[in-house]
Amino acid sequence: MKKLTVLVLVALLMTPLLSENTYGYAVRDTAQQLTDVARDLSEVAYNGFARRDRGNRADVEALYVVMQFRASADLFRRMIEDNRPTSELRDSLSVLRNELQRMEQYAFGRNERRRMFDLVQSAEAELGGRPGGRAPGGYYGEYGTSGRMRWSGKVDDEIVIMIRGSRASIRTVTGDQVRDDDYSFDSPLPRQELRMNLKKVSGRGSVDLLEEPSRRNDYSAVVRIRDKKSGTDDYAFELRWE
Repeated sequence: MKKLTVLVLVALLMTPLLSENTYGYAVRDTAQQLTDVARDLSEVAYNGFARRDRGNRADVEALYVVMQFRASADLFRRMIEDNRPTSELRDSLSVLRNELQRMEQYAFGRNERRRMFDLVQSAEAELGGRPGGRAPGGYYGEYGTSGRMRWSGKVDDEIVIMIRGSRASIRTVTGDQVRDDDYSFDSPLPRQELRMNLKKVSGRGSVDLLEEPSRRNDYSAVVRIRDKKSGTDDYAFELRWE
């Protein structure tokens, strides 16, 4: 009897330690749903990538972003299963929000990304935190509103360049295809209306900003290059926004 009493006392003393970071069904289910949606989106993204003969750098970057989020969502689920401290889980949700924000610059999986953002908000609420807010132009918080991108390439006649997120796609209007094109971003172009400033760095023809980001054009900037002389010429421009 005395031995039984001791065992009961030990069990009672250990109960708070065992249950201190034990999370309920709601947050566990939310984490599992987040993992499932991230896995499904990553499979769709990779299958689409694999069907292409050759992807560009932006395609590769988009695939890595999705795969990284899938791994992050799975890590968050494992941390809940291991009853990690609530402070660590809240920090993990902050990381997940930032990774979702990086996805905003890409066009694929909008429904899945919205669902994942809602699940992150639900997990924050279930853990007693304050859910992150939505940005006016997108889903996932605030981008910086100032930035710059640079573009260069060999142009023959006329092309149009559409700039969205951290991608710059080219449409040849007349003349030969662009050669040796290259571009870089200091930060992705935000999904919101902005004031833009275009500066031609090199080129014998005209470089014009046709459109600034708006809801009508899915928050893209459109630049036109016209070269009416024979042959190609080296063009470069810098686009700033604020």
